[in-house]
Amino acid sequence: MININKNITKNIRNLLVIFVVFFINLIELFALNTGYFGRISFIVICFSGFLYFLYKNFIKNRGNRNRTLEVYTVLNIIFFLYVVANGVLFHNNIRLFYGGYQYIVYYLIFFTLYSFVEIRLLDIFMKFILGINFISSCIMIYEFITKKNIIETEGTKMAFNGVTIVRAKAFFGSFLNAGVVLCICCFIALYYVYRYRKQFKYIVLYSIIILVYLLGIFATGSRGPLVALIGGLFFYLIAYLILIKKDVKLTIIIVSTLAILSFLTLFIIMNINYESIDNTLLKFIAHRIQSIFNWSNDVGNVGRIDAWKNALKMVKGNITFGIGIAATGAKGIGSFSIGVTESGVLKKLVEMGIVGFIISYAIYIYVGISAFKNITSKIYPRETKIFNLFMLSAFISVMIEDSIYQSTESEVVSFYLFLVIYFIFVSKSKYFNKRFIDTSEEE
Repeated sequence: MININKNITKNIRNLLVIFVVFFINLIELFALNTGYFGRISFIVICFSGFLYFLYKNFIKNRGNRNRTLEVYTVLNIIFFLYVVANGVLFHNNIRLFYGGYQYIVYYLIFFTLYSFVEIRLLDIFMKFILGINFISSCIMIYEFITKKNIIETEGTKMAFNGVTIVRAKAFFGSFLNAGVVLCICCFIALYYVYRYRKQFKYIVLYSIIILVYLLGIFATGSRGPLVALIGGLFFYLIAYLILIKKDVKLTIIIVSTLAILSFLTLFIIMNINYESIDNTLLKFIAHRIQSIFNWSNDVGNVGRIDAWKNALKMVKGNITFGIGIAATGAKGIGSFSIGVTESGVLKKLVEMGIVGFIISYAIYIYVGISAFKNITSKIYPRETKIFNLFMLSAFISVMIEDSIYQSTESEVVSFYLFLVIYFIFVSKSKYFNKRFIDTSEEE
């Protein structure tokens, strides 16, 4: 009877996780067809996951302490208390609610995943994530080719050279969010390429999946996710050579060679006259890549700089505690939000001041330190270290994107950010190495 109850409980937790994944990947569909049901369910599941996490790790299993997890939890609780205090300080209930949603509920995603995802099913869960986003990427490619979004919204079309370009987004609600998610999935798929490095058919399979993700990123027309992906890949390569390969001479040679090749490639691309290209698609791609480096004439980049300057002006009056949570951002423009900062870094600084900024980034820094320790540890097998390095690279990619656009303001990006953080922390578990890594080596 006890075993039956345990199985029922496990199945319920599995179903809740699957629901959250579907909600995130189909968030626009949920919003159109279920009203607030999706978000309310999301909030309830996240709080339930957090409470179950506290019970499981600090009451039920208090004898089996995990110091890394304890520190991470304490940092988050301190941050939650500050968020509430900040919201109360500025006497705005609407901002308190939305700020709590973004800075508390989003952060609870980690605890929900840690509580509800079974390690023995982790491999299946990761492949499920890759599969559902493979489908999303195919939809995005379809949208780009047919020049029609599955769900029509404003701001997804842009005119280029007399041709309408549709920026694909599938059901993510935003082409920018979609691009970041596919960027993260590229790193997960790259891990599987490494994992199945001795099995050619799987190398081909996951390489095709990565190619579809890349085409999906291009279909969004977003430059940020592409820059973030390249930045994350460079980080992975350098970290791999230094921390795992531990060959200084080889590191210098490869990094120097890549730097030269990157400079030459960039020089060639920047000197291409895209107007002379006959193919509209290639012309558009060349234009978008060139515009990444055009910070004086490109409308998007100039507008972003203006938003950054304005954000710094806003926080000058109260650098200590900021101007209040949810005071900026795309959510609530015209009601409780006074505008966008175009940077997740500046958003936190402007809204919560230097105090909240330090606390929030202390959490991210601790994640980086934990991953670094996993990678350099002598007790973990090479497979675990490579897994951590891929996840840390995905984490770095999101941080790059969030620095130039407030991407973590959305449920979608935040879910995948904390999914990566979950992967980093769960890899410290002895069960991870027994049930995930050992299984991969047998395969």
